Amino acid sequence: MPTWDEPRYDRPIFEHPASSASQRRLLRLGLQGRLLLFALGLVSLLGWGLYAGLRPPTDEVFLDSYQVVEVGLRTFRVLVPAEGSIVPTSLHIVPAMVEARVAEVASRPGDDVEAGAVLLRLDAPGLREELAEKRFAVARLRVELALVDAVAIRELTQLEADLLEQVEARGRAEAELDRIRALFRAGAVSQAQLAEQEARVAELLRRQVRLEEELAAARHEAVLRKRLIETQLEAALDEVARLEARAGLLEVRAPFSGRILQGDWTVGALVAEGAELFRVADLSSQVARLEIPARQVNQVKPGQAATLYVEGTAWPGKVRSVAPLARQTDHGTTVEVLVELADPDVPARLRPFAPVTAEIEVGRLEGQPYLPRGPFYTSGEGSFVYKVTDDGRAVRTDVSYGLVDGTALQILAGLKPGDRIIYSSYVGFRDRREIRLAPEGMRQVEL
Repeated sequence: MPTWDEPRYDRPIFEHPASSASQRRLLRLGLQGRLLLFALGLVSLLGWGLYAGLRPPTDEVFLDSYQVVEVGLRTFRVLVPAEGSIVPTSLHIVPAMVEARVAEVASRPGDDVEAGAVLLRLDAPGLREELAEKRFAVARLRVELALVDAVAIRELTQLEADLLEQVEARGRAEAELDRIRALFRAGAVSQAQLAEQEARVAELLRRQVRLEEELAAARHEAVLRKRLIETQLEAALDEVARLEARAGLLEVRAPFSGRILQGDWTVGALVAEGAELFRVADLSSQVARLEIPARQVNQVKPGQAATLYVEGTAWPGKVRSVAPLARQTDHGTTVEVLVELADPDVPARLRPFAPVTAEIEVGRLEGQPYLPRGPFYTSGEGSFVYKVTDDGRAVRTDVSYGLVDGTALQILAGLKPGDRIIYSSYVGFRDRREIRLAPEGMRQVEL
C-alpha cells in the first residue's frame, strides 16, 4: 500500500488494450484532417492566384467629353390618337372668259392639279389677228417717237448754235462800238463811223432776239409733237394690254390646288364665253376627317387643339366638329371628327385624300418631371440612365418613362427634378455600374 509520502497515479499503469487502440486511431484521424485542410487551403490559394493572374483587368471608365442635362418640369398633354384622311369641303367652277375653240386639253376629270397649272388651251383667231395689228401699231409709234426726238434734237442743236454765234458776234460788235466811241471823243473818227457801228450793233441785237424766239418756238413745237405721239402710243399700249389680257384667258389655269371632278373636253369643241369648263375641289378649305373609337370620343370636344401628321409634316389644328352618330367600320364602332388646320395657307398645300394621323389634346398634366429625348434614351435601352453625382461620378440608375410629348419624356420613377444625367450616348460603357467624369469636359444641354 502506498504511503502519503509517495506519489499518487491518476490512472492505472496498464490500460485496457481496446482503449489504447481507439485513442491511436483518433490521433491519426486528427493529423489526416489537418493535412486535408492544409491541402484544401493551399489549392484554394493557388486557384485564387491563378484567377487573379488570368482574369481581365477591370479598367475604370473616365469620360473627358460629355453632355449633361438636368431633369426639368413641364406640362404634358394627354392625347387621343386617331387616323383618317385630308378631304376637300367645297367645289369651285372654272368658267370660260372668252369665246373660242379648244386647242389643247391638258387635264381631265380625276387629275390632281397645282395652283396655276394649265388645264386647257383655247384658240381665237380673230383675237390673235387684232392683237398682232395693235402690236404693230405700237412698234410704229415707238419708231415715230424716236424720229421726233432725233429731229427735235438736231433742229434745236442748230438753233442753239446759231444763237450762240449771234450772241458772240453782238459781243464783239459792242466792244468795237466802245472803242469807236472813245476814238470819236478824241476826234479820231467821224460821226458817220460812230453811227454806222451803232446801227450794226442794233441789227445784231434784233437778230439775236429773233433767234431766241425761233428757239423757244422750236422747243415748244418739239414738245407738242412728242406729246402727241406719246398719247397715241399710250392708247395703243392700253389696247394691247387689254387684248393680251383676253389672250391670256385663252390659257385656262387652275386658280388653286385641287382635283378636277368635271370637265371632259375634246380638241376643236366650241366654248362660249361664260361656259363652265371645269369643276375643281377647293383644297384651300380642306380638313382632316378622322375616325375615333366610340369608347374614346367622349373626351373629344370642339375647339380642342390637335396635331395632324401629313406626309411626314406636323400641322397644328383644332377640332371643328364631332359627329352625333357612331358608325360601324372595319376598325369597329367609330365616330367621325373633323379637324381644321390652324394656318389657313396650309390646306391648299396638302394632297387631297392623303392619309393622316392625328393627336387630339384632351387634357394636361402639370408639373411633370421630364427629360428631352436624346442619345441616352436608345443607348440606355429606355430603362436606365447615368446620374451625375456631386463627387465627379455618374452612377447607373434605373428609370421609368411615361407619356411622350414631342421630344419630351415624362419620368415616372428613378429621377427627380434637379437631377443631372449624362445626355450623350452610353455606347462603350453601358455595362458599367459607374464611371468617372472630368469636370472640364462637361457641356450643359439647355432644356
